[in-house]
Amino acid sequence: MFDFNLMHIIAGLPGLLIAMVIHEYAHAQVAVWLGDFTPRLMGRLTLNPKAHVDPIGMLMLFLVHFGWAKPVMINPRNFFSSSAGAAPLQPYGRRYDGRCVSGLSDDY
Repeated sequence: MFDFNLMHIIAGLPGLLIAMVIHEYAHAQVAVWLGDFTPRLMGRLTLNPKAHVDPIGMLMLFLVHFGWAKPVMINPRNFFSSSAGAAPLQPYGRRYDGRCVSGLSDDY
């Protein structure tokens, strides 16, 4: 659990950043699609890592293998309806991206 292999940390950093940013961007995009413009007003509807990555969460991810990104703030009163059509599909897209990237790795 506490394996601090520097090469694994350096090699995993770009993938973790991309996954965290796309995940939080997907939350923001779905909220905007459903009628809430709070993420857009707060500058979270971007793929810029500065808007999504929490430094403490990233540090904890490497130290104890549990981390987080900045949550996307929403106002549910602004939603058009209570159904979130695209939200359940987002993890499957990440899983597909992970499979494509892992195919490029020589370690597995």
